[in-house]
Amino acid sequence: GIHAIGDKAVEMTLKSFSKALKQYPRKDCRHRIEHCGFLDGPLLDQMKEMDVVAALGLPFLYELGDSYITVFGQDRLQCVYPLGSLMKRGIVAGLSSDAPVIDPNPLTGIYFAVTRKTPTGQTIAPQEAVSGMQAIRAYTLNGAYGSFEENIKGSLEPGKLADLVVLSEDILKVPAEKLLGMKVDLTMVDGKVV
Repeated sequence: GIHAIGDKAVEMTLKSFSKALKQYPRKDCRHRIEHCGFLDGPLLDQMKEMDVVAALGLPFLYELGDSYITVFGQDRLQCVYPLGSLMKRGIVAGLSSDAPVIDPNPLTGIYFAVTRKTPTGQTIAPQEAVSGMQAIRAYTLNGAYGSFEENIKGSLEPGKLADLVVLSEDILKVPAEKLLGMKVDLTMVDGKVV
């Protein structure tokens, strides 16, 4: 996994991955790019062709989105953290918090993935919004896939770790605005209440 936020950094990373794979070819290497902050169509196409996994820290854009609008402007932000475009192309995209830089609460990331709204209510690249279930999958199974751990975590199945939370309300039924105020009623790690 390599951290790359800007489009030039992502382009350089993809060139490096390509060079490495030519020199040391192997299947299912799951090269991963952390952030993937700015991606245009050609970069998305390259990621799809190379089976690169994206790991986006959407809470980063939630907390800093208002300053992003001021610095970059809405036109430049149309390709920022493009979760919807990644998923439409069939690119595995996981979500993360970018902690400790940003609050690690995944509900913030799910909220932003669904609404694309900043704390002041400004919307950034609304065409990149995804459903609640897609956001949850990005945090769980897609994240596990990105680290070769989908056989032990990421979903609730016999033989897996049983890392889970029980929330105060049904995350798929509450209005998006209530996601930020939801509480975790119970947490289990490896099947044990903690």
